Amino acid sequence: MPNKAITVYIVDDENLARERLKRLIGQYPIYEVCGDAENGELALNEIPLLQPDIVLLDIRMPGIDGLEVAEKLTALTHPPAIIFCTAYDEYAIEAFKYNATGYLLKPARNEDLEQALSKAKQLNQLQIKQLRNESGDTPEQFVAHSWQGHEIIPFSSIYYFRSDHKYLTVVHSEGETLSDQTLKELELAHPAELLR
Repeated sequence: MPNKAITVYIVDDENLARERLKRLIGQYPIYEVCGDAENGELALNEIPLLQPDIVLLDIRMPGIDGLEVAEKLTALTHPPAIIFCTAYDEYAIEAFKYNATGYLLKPARNEDLEQALSKAKQLNQLQIKQLRNESGDTPEQFVAHSWQGHEIIPFSSIYYFRSDHKYLTVVHSEGETLSDQTLKELELAHPAELLR
């Protein structure tokens, strides 16, 4: 069964810039553009409803600018990952105050966009900790440290863990996932869920 696509929302006041980003993202089947907006106000109305995973955000726009949009998005209960995509480099330091995962200069190069999207889909340490805290002492989710970043797998879908040299294979209902954790680490982290 294929994994659900990672949704991307584009905010840019230039129609050509939005269309170009849609074309570039369209090359990668794991990403799906779920919407776009030509200004900050429209974006702030749609993003909480659509709940995209990633927002590609221009900075200089008429009305509400990208930095203000980012500030409001980071206040959401489940904020999207933010990648700024702008023609100006002087906002870079300020942009990272809003937990931006990337900062691309226009026109974004294909490989830079792919790298920024890939980085944005990885969970950071704070998000992993929050997931573990939300699930209490007996976590219902297992976080695999795969080569693609962190992958969340519900414990209920895991059949077993197999150790092979330096890698761990998680065999679950959706297939297999490689992780760089060890069986010993798993035993210590999840004594209630796992039996060796």
